[in-house]
Amino acid sequence: MLNKIHANFGSYSSVGSSVPYLKSKLHLLQQIKDHPIKRVRTWANNYISEMKKQIEHEELRDEEWGIT
Repeated sequence: MLNKIHANFGSYSSVGSSVPYLKSKLHLLQQIKDHPIKRVRTWANNYISEMKKQIEHEELRDEEWGIT
C-alpha cells in the first residue's frame, strides 16, 4: 500500500519551480511522521528525508536558472 502512495506522490508535471509543490507534499508527509504504525512512521520519515534533499536540489536549480 505504501508503495502505491509513493508512486502516486511522484506523478506530476510542472512549469516553473517545483519547490512549492514539493513543499506541499512535505507538509502532508510530516502529518504522518509520528503515525502509531511503525512501518508507516518509518516510510514517512524516510520519504521526508528524500523530499528535503529534493527540495534543496530544486532550490539550487531554480537559483541557477533564475526561476523565482
